[in-house]
Amino acid sequence: MKASLLRKKDVVKMSDGSIAGKIIDFEFNISSYEIQAVCIKEKQSFFKELLSLFQKERVLVMDVSKIVQIGKDVIFADLPSYEKK
Repeated sequence: MKASLLRKKDVVKMSDGSIAGKIIDFEFNISSYEIQAVCIKEKQSFFKELLSLFQKERVLVMDVSKIVQIGKDVIFADLPSYEKK
């Protein structure tokens, strides 16, 4: 699958079914021309998103081995769920 098709897809955590965020970038292995990791912009609530206008965005780097399944609209990944504080 082309990297351009993966871009902007939602990443769903298999542990609790919540949306982790959207894929915004990739890390490539230059020698093998394969994707090593994906960069995910974390999903935030509406109010946190407004506050983030003045803060740096949070990006999660996920190894491609964590991808369980790629669907038409979403990517299912084996990511841990964290309690939000």
